Amino acid sequence: MPSLRLEKVNELLKTEVGSIILRELEMPHGVLPTITRVESEADLKTAKIFFRAYPEDHGLGVRDYLRKHAGVIQHALNRRLAMRFVPQISFYIDAKKDNPDDMNDVEKILDSLQE
Repeated sequence: MPSLRLEKVNELLKTEVGSIILRELEMPHGVLPTITRVESEADLKTAKIFFRAYPEDHGLGVRDYLRKHAGVIQHALNRRLAMRFVPQISFYIDAKKDNPDDMNDVEKILDSLQE
């Protein structure tokens, strides 16, 4: 079980990376990535950022785009966070289906808004 500090760092990274993607990157039109969870190592040297993409068939393209721009995101994180060591980030498609932030719920909401 992760420590309270590790949970707080994971939540902070989730919020900040999501904000950076939203404000500082230009995602392809019609594609919405959502950060679902973050798993940092206990030593806080690395962090895995898991995301889901809407529509789901764009997941690989979004992953490649985020990995290509990981340096930009990392630099923005380094400026924003007042931490001794900011974890080195990497991006992964979230394949967990039991995630509370399941993209199916987001898809249903977006579909209902379009109607």
